[in-house]
Amino acid sequence: MNRLMEYLPRYYRDFVEMLDLTNAETPEMDRLWKAITRVLNNQFIIHAEASRVAQWERLLRIRPDTTTQTLDQRKEIVLMRLQMRLHFTYRWLQGFLADKSGEENVTTTRNIDAYALDIIIVYEDIVILQELYRHWFNSRGNFDKCFYI
Repeated sequence: MNRLMEYLPRYYRDFVEMLDLTNAETPEMDRLWKAITRVLNNQFIIHAEASRVAQWERLLRIRPDTTTQTLDQRKEIVLMRLQMRLHFTYRWLQGFLADKSGEENVTTTRNIDAYALDIIIVYEDIVILQELYRHWFNSRGNFDKCFYI
């Protein structure tokens, strides 16, 4: 007996015709179920396929480096861009950075008189930090204020 027979009333289980009919429909239903699952997964960036992530990147004007960035890094960049705001508070920035790299890995200090903000991040994924820097400070990779260890 196949899975489709379980959805039919019990008295159909005695008919050979219904068994043949559901056996013929089972492969189609399996393909349909896989397609529905794929569509549902692509609604969420974390579970999305590479083609859907590429659509998000085009929408958000992100230029990925597909030779060095993994799919997971690209997903993280898309998620980060969706969460970012151009105008943000100091507390929001602290929470955002702590969420991305862990609270113990982020140190922020501000000097209100000098309009300066110092951010120290210990993070193993430099690609995410580069994207964060590029987006917020409109830089094209000049990390004159950043040091790597």
